[in-house]
Amino acid sequence: FDSHVVLVFDECHRSQFGQMHKIIKQKFPKAQYFGFTGTPRLTENPSQDGRTSADIFEKLLHNYLIKDAIADGNVLGFNVDYVRTLSSTVDLDDEEKVEAIDTEEVLMDDRRINNVVDYILKIHDKKTNNKRYNAIFTVKSIDMLIKYYDVFKSKKHNLKIAGIFTFGANEDGDLENEHSRDALERIILDYNNMFDRNY
Repeated sequence: FDSHVVLVFDECHRSQFGQMHKIIKQKFPKAQYFGFTGTPRLTENPSQDGRTSADIFEKLLHNYLIKDAIADGNVLGFNVDYVRTLSSTVDLDDEEKVEAIDTEEVLMDDRRINNVVDYILKIHDKKTNNKRYNAIFTVKSIDMLIKYYDVFKSKKHNLKIAGIFTFGANEDGDLENEHSRDALERIILDYNNMFDRNY
């Protein structure tokens, strides 16, 4: 494989940060790489080994944001509402002050999640034109998704709730917490029962 080749990877943030990229580079030492992703690895969100998309694919050649896709008519427009659920006057850069609050603990707090779910259920009909439109709720982690999913399922409403994520095959965990694969299987079973499917 000593020839010059061009390799193009779609969804490169999923496949090119582990062993696969190293193996490909060994097999194709003269290859030129192009990676496409909707969720690039930046310095703020590096891969597990600390690398960014630029570490693997070098210089960014082009970006195409969702606002560009909406303006071009390539995707349907949508409305984003930001609702502040936390506020803080703590200066995280000031080392003289007390240690900052554990934001993850606050974001995952049962009371906060219940309040957010109640708020969504309260405004859903209005925001979706009496269920004429669907809604997508995105969160920052699989653990958070599972927690929100379970709270939505525990509430009384007539919405169809589903969840989607990629489970961590080599996920570290303790015996007290449900593995994300088990949670995904549980969510898929709910989906199958809701829509009479067998995925």
